[in-house]
Amino acid sequence: MHDKIDSPLQTSIWETAVGLRSFYKSKGFKEIRRTYMPVISVKTIIPYITANDERFVVKSMGELVKNRLLFNKLITLVKRNYEHTHLDNPVAEMEDNSWGKMITADDVILDGSFIGLDPVEKNILAYSFLHTSEKKDTAEIGWAGVHSPEANTLLRSLVFQQFKYAEKQNVQFIEGEFDTTDECAMSLLKVIPVSPCPAWITYRKE
Repeated sequence: MHDKIDSPLQTSIWETAVGLRSFYKSKGFKEIRRTYMPVISVKTIIPYITANDERFVVKSMGELVKNRLLFNKLITLVKRNYEHTHLDNPVAEMEDNSWGKMITADDVILDGSFIGLDPVEKNILAYSFLHTSEKKDTAEIGWAGVHSPEANTLLRSLVFQQFKYAEKQNVQFIEGEFDTTDECAMSLLKVIPVSPCPAWITYRKE
């Protein structure tokens, strides 16, 4: 008698594992997401982006957490965006307090994580978090998102400023994580010059 296997089943493999990809497809697994993880030099120039834009106010995470109202708005936006990009494998229900602890975890570089607000500093339009890495000369872009697609240009500006911040800290590379289920991440990947890299593919079987 076989033990019952709980569904859904989910697994991830590198794009280069052609044999495994064929195997999973033959067993009824469907691709739900590709994740690209390029390593980018901090000297990379993001086309058409400048560091400052007078139409927006930019604050570091270190500054924003001091304003409880704005920080709560950031939590709400991060939670909304994360849930939207993980519809195939929903995140477990968590209280806002838990989300707040997660986005200010020890690996988050508070002074290098930037949030873009409207000119009157009432609404959060975009955010990009910078994280420490196990590699000494590398930092990682973690969660990045926007309130609406109109803020994609602002997001690119935030990332540009993170590159400059990292360079001042003697960091040489930024590692990104860009999911195909995240329209915002894909818009970033289109404008940041990166070298081709294999994708980490996630498969799922209901």
